[in-house]
Amino acid sequence: MPTEMLSNRYYLGMVSYEGVLYQGRHQPLVDEATFEAVQAIMAARRVSGEKPKQHPHYVKGRLFCGYCGSRMGVSFSRSQNGTRYPYFYCIGRQKPSVRAGCSRRWRSR
Repeated sequence: MPTEMLSNRYYLGMVSYEGVLYQGRHQPLVDEATFEAVQAIMAARRVSGEKPKQHPHYVKGRLFCGYCGSRMGVSFSRSQNGTRYPYFYCIGRQKPSVRAGCSRRWRSR
């Protein structure tokens, strides 16, 4: 679900016209506390850089490379027996323009 939809004040019974918010004629679809809780969750995910629909992992967005300071990305791989496992990599190696790139080579451990 797009984040623009979740941040739309229409759900609070508000209508925007020419950049000004007005009380709408419709009933609010959610209460103010629920709407603000959703906004707080979305803000926390923006700060951590988490994109949960792509590769969910409980430490995603919280790890940084010890060599260049770039955020660590997560990817999943399968072993020969079909077991799926995560591995982390430095995003600085993928995007050389970020902090002049990372020179640390990845390891399988």
